[in-house]
Amino acid sequence: MAKKVTVNEGSGAVTVLVNDKVVPNTVPLIDNAPLTTVLRIVASSKICAGNGDLNSERPDYSDNCHMLVAASSLSTRCDPCVKYRKCLQKQLFRRQCSQTNRVAASSRVPHSTLSNAELLQRSRNLSAEVKQKNTEIQRLRSQLSASIKKHAIEVESQTSKLCNDIVNTHLCNFEENSIKKLFLEQQIKANSQVTSSAMRWHPSIVRWCLVLHNKSYSAYSYLRSSSALSLPSDRTLRDYIAYRPIETGTQTTEICNLVKDQQQQDVALCFDEMKVKSGLVYCPRSGLLTGYVDCLDADSLLDVTQTASDKLATHALAFQIRGLKSNLQSIVATYATSALNAEGLYNRFWETVANLEVAGFKVRAAVSDGAATNRKFYNLHHSDFPDDPITYRAINRFASDGRTLYFVSDTCHLVKTTRNCWERSGPKSHRHLTVS
Repeated sequence: MAKKVTVNEGSGAVTVLVNDKVVPNTVPLIDNAPLTTVLRIVASSKICAGNGDLNSERPDYSDNCHMLVAASSLSTRCDPCVKYRKCLQKQLFRRQCSQTNRVAASSRVPHSTLSNAELLQRSRNLSAEVKQKNTEIQRLRSQLSASIKKHAIEVESQTSKLCNDIVNTHLCNFEENSIKKLFLEQQIKANSQVTSSAMRWHPSIVRWCLVLHNKSYSAYSYLRSSSALSLPSDRTLRDYIAYRPIETGTQTTEICNLVKDQQQQDVALCFDEMKVKSGLVYCPRSGLLTGYVDCLDADSLLDVTQTASDKLATHALAFQIRGLKSNLQSIVATYATSALNAEGLYNRFWETVANLEVAGFKVRAAVSDGAATNRKFYNLHHSDFPDDPITYRAINRFASDGRTLYFVSDTCHLVKTTRNCWERSGPKSHRHLTVS
C-alpha cells in the first residue's frame, strides 16, 4: 500500500496526514519534534494494514486507528485495529453459523425468505440426511434379521393356531361386560401396537391402574417393568390425576380464608363461561371420576332420560370477586356446564351472591361480557325496576340494607371484541366493516 504523506506546519504545531487521514499523537517522538525528525519517523514507520481481508460490511479501520505502526513492531496493525479485528472475526463467525443454520436440514426458516442458492443448499442437505437415515435403517434391519435368525424359535402353524384358539376360547368364556374379558382384550391390543403411544386405554382399565398406582407406586412400577403386563405409563396416568381436590359450586373454604382479612369490603362479582377440554379426571381421595355436568337447568332435570352422568362438561362457569377499593381478587365459585341458559345462570349467580353476603362481603356490581345468555340474564331482573327502559340494575335480595346491584359490561372484553372484528374483516371473511 503506497503512503501519501502530507505535513502541515503552522502555529508551532506539526500535523501529519497519511492517505488524507490525520495521524494521532501516538507515534513516538512526533510531539515537539523538528520537521525533519517527523518526516524521518513517518518514512520509517509502516502503514496500518487494517482489516479488509475479512470482507466485512463495516469499515476496514477502527475509528481510533493510528494509521502508522512502528517499524520495530512485529504486527502490521496498530493496537486499536487489532482489537477491532477481534470484533469483526466474532461477527463473521456468527454470520457463517447463521447462514449454516438457515440451510440446515433441520432448519425451520421459511422457504420464502431463502434465496435460490440457499434453497439449493438446503435441498442438498435434506437429500444427504435422507440418504443417511436410509442407510441407518438398512443397517438396523440387517441387525434385526440377524438377531431373529440367531435367537428366534420357530413355531409350527398348528401350534400358533392352537394358541389363538385358546385365547379366543377364554375370551368367549367370559361374560360380555366382564372386566376380565376387557382386561385380556386390552392386553392383546397393547401387544399388537407398534408403539406404546398409539395405545388408547379403556377408561375402566385406566381407573383400575390409577387405584393400583395410588395404593402402591412400587408395586405398579414392578408390574410394568417386569413386562408381565402391559400397563399405562406414569405420564399417561398423570393426565388423569388431580393434584388437588376438585370442588364445583361455591368455594366455601376460599371465602372463609378471605373473610378473615377482607370482611365488610365492597366487591364486584365477575363471571364468565370458558371453554374447557371435555374429559374425566380421577380424584384419588374420593375414588370418583370428575368432569360431568353439574349445572343443569330445570327442563333437563324433569327429563328422566337425561342425567348428569350422561353428559360430560364442555364449559366452566367461574365467579370471581374483585375489590372496588383494594387489590382483592379470587375465584369463589365454579360450575361445570354444557349448554348454560339464562335461568341456570340466574340461580347460580344469586346463590353465589347469597354466600358472599352471608360471609360479610358487600356485592355492589356484576361484571360480564355481552354474550346473549348474559343479556337474557339481565332482562330477567326487569321487574325490579319496571320504569327503566334498559335493565342495568337489580335489587340485592340478600343484602341487609336492600341495596341496588348494578350490571356492568366488561370494557376490556368489548375493546378486544371490537379489535378482533376489525382484524377479521376483509374479502375472505363474512365481515365487511368500513369507516364512514
